[in-house]
Amino acid sequence: MSARRARKRKAKRFHVDWPLAVTLVVVVILAVGGRWLATGGGREADPVGGPFDLVAQDGRVMTDQDLLGDYALIYFGYTYCPDICPTTLQAVSDALDSLPEAVARRIRPVMISVDPERDTPEKMGAYVSLFHPRMIGLTGDRAHVEEAMRAYGILSERVDGTPNGYDMDHSALLFLMGPDGALRSYFLPDVGAAELAQRLTEEVEGG
Repeated sequence: MSARRARKRKAKRFHVDWPLAVTLVVVVILAVGGRWLATGGGREADPVGGPFDLVAQDGRVMTDQDLLGDYALIYFGYTYCPDICPTTLQAVSDALDSLPEAVARRIRPVMISVDPERDTPEKMGAYVSLFHPRMIGLTGDRAHVEEAMRAYGILSERVDGTPNGYDMDHSALLFLMGPDGALRSYFLPDVGAAELAQRLTEEVEGG
């Protein structure tokens, strides 16, 4: 079985806890939307996103400045996530694979861990490679991860006593950042690959 077929089968096996997901998404939409409206909704003044200083799967330090010049599709999750993370990342992968090459090469998919205690760079690398060869996995110490989470209005809470020891309840929005580092759009966790691909194409080709 190919790696691509294996990751598709793996992703389809998960069940999304939609009540929890919807609650977290609503909270973050209110936060992100409120911050956006507070600045008039303009991209130039948009406060969503900002500086971060994290470690990529190959061990190199990576900051928000390294993503400038390309479109970045950013998702916060963790490798032990039983449902919503693999579902969302599979949609990202399928969307990217369906895009015209000229559009796809301008988009950098990024996953930032909300569970740095378990998500080492090596583990992030093994995980994101299941979904797409161009996906970047970022982690770091707790202080640096929380700095990135604050920049994007991400909420996360540890839940003990699960089969994995603990799980992380977390916000599950998918952010599209422009070449200038400003927020262009955000997507709900149930976005399908076809819809995501269409929106990405519109954003990139629209400039």
